[in-house]
Amino acid sequence: MAKAWTENGVVFVTTDVSIAPLDAIDVPDGTSPSDLVIDNGVLRLKTETEKLLELKQQKLNELDSLTTQYITSHYPLTKQNSDNSDATYWQNYLLMYGIDPVKSRQTIAYAVISFFEQGWSFEQCVQFFLSQFPDPNPTKDPGGPIYWNYAVEQILKSGIRMEWLKRVKEKCRHYVTQINNATSITELQNIVFDYSNLPFPNLPSLFELL
Repeated sequence: MAKAWTENGVVFVTTDVSIAPLDAIDVPDGTSPSDLVIDNGVLRLKTETEKLLELKQQKLNELDSLTTQYITSHYPLTKQNSDNSDATYWQNYLLMYGIDPVKSRQTIAYAVISFFEQGWSFEQCVQFFLSQFPDPNPTKDPGGPIYWNYAVEQILKSGIRMEWLKRVKEKCRHYVTQINNATSITELQNIVFDYSNLPFPNLPSLFELL
């Protein structure tokens, strides 16, 4: 058996009985200070439920830190805001030339989902949209839309990156559910956070803003 006691609110554990104070309590060998709690001024071993709840909070904190770091290292808030603004601006630009807003949104959504779930390249996504809504002014005549292809590219870039963000957050929520539903410390310890199957989409530039 080991001995445990507190001094000035700090928990100590030792197997050297000779250095333990007289009011030290007996604890199993291998006990660490983190296995003990001061409860209403009395030192005692944590219950398995307390250990589980404590570990759950640690796992949640770890997940929050990892997810935040993963998102912000690839897609910081400033870029998220910029993408939202760009998507709105360029969608309005296309709408000025009379495209069907419902069909255009559906086409964007289909292309974005296909990028993630069917392995479409970014160029395939752009060409798919342009097959539904071709450039009405390919010769770039004054008075007609001269940024059509560029607008489509920017809308789809924003959509793909925002879909990536959505999927990372969905996976994070899945991990949160796993943590909250865990019924043992072993089950919690076996939860491994991994976003490697959600790499940030690096999208090429296909058109220039003339």
